[in-house]
Amino acid sequence: MELGYRVRSKVNFRRTTIPSHLRFPNLIEGLLVYDKNRVWQTDITYFEVKDQFYYITFIIDIYTKVIRGYHVSDHMRAEANLIALQMALSEVGSVNGLIHHSDRGSQFTDTRYREVLTKNEIHVSMGIIAQDNAYAERINGTIKNEYLKPKTITTFNQLKTQVRIAVNHYNEKRIHKHLPGKQSPREFERQLVNLTTQNRPKVIVYTEGNCKIRAALSRPDFNPETEPQVHVCPMVTN
Repeated sequence: MELGYRVRSKVNFRRTTIPSHLRFPNLIEGLLVYDKNRVWQTDITYFEVKDQFYYITFIIDIYTKVIRGYHVSDHMRAEANLIALQMALSEVGSVNGLIHHSDRGSQFTDTRYREVLTKNEIHVSMGIIAQDNAYAERINGTIKNEYLKPKTITTFNQLKTQVRIAVNHYNEKRIHKHLPGKQSPREFERQLVNLTTQNRPKVIVYTEGNCKIRAALSRPDFNPETEPQVHVCPMVTN
């Protein structure tokens, strides 16, 4: 990819976000994160197989880049998102103080979905534009363009198999040049237990065009040379 041999991305004409009347604030803009399971981002994308559209939900931990949960479905109902969320929660156990960030799609404001978040004391955060959900948008493009489209997928079951293989490879083997030591997400996550808070790299969540955190623009996620004004993980009170 660094040499310019990239897969040409297709224009997305399929709408996967149907805005809900419920509104939640963006809690992560300018947030300083230095541990796993502090912010998860999630989104829905689509994949076409023989003129049939299927939908894939991903939940990614923005600090470690680990895909925590996912699900492939033939519909856009909230049940699919719930399955992905339950997968993510079953893996990590306690998620005290976690922020769940998404767009304003109706799947994420579904009563059953919000009940699971509330039960696990997870804060709800939502963005307005795609840049507000950049980590989830990026994982959508990576899995679709680099893992799925080069494959010959002709059935729903094949798609589910290939997504499972892609997620496993992404988590366990894919090298991230912005992770310290150019590690895979799982390698970085396992190494965290040996790092003190002071020695851990910091990631700043920013949105393009926000003047408060303009200093973070065009810099790597980790270890920026200068730190912009940031806030620590907010505690939401009712």
